[in-house]
Amino acid sequence: CPALAETDFTTASLYATLRAADPPQLPRSADYSVEARHPTPREIELFEIAETMPMLVATQLTSNQDSRPIELTVQVYRGDRYRFRASITNQT
Repeated sequence: CPALAETDFTTASLYATLRAADPPQLPRSADYSVEARHPTPREIELFEIAETMPMLVATQLTSNQDSRPIELTVQVYRGDRYRFRASITNQT
């Protein structure tokens, strides 16, 4: 998706840009995981926390209609400021 390099994502949507690409890149599935770990020295500095503060790291890999990766997201949160919510639905 060559348009990604030229897109201003302060106002544009990543997924709208991907859908408008030629050929369109349609997100079809994502693998998401969350794990706890100790903070890195840089995270201690950025978050202004003690080195014993647990961190939660959420990683998501999104694939397109051809099962090719189109997005990798890694988010780091303070363990005491994270809430995970999910809705579980039976589609049978």
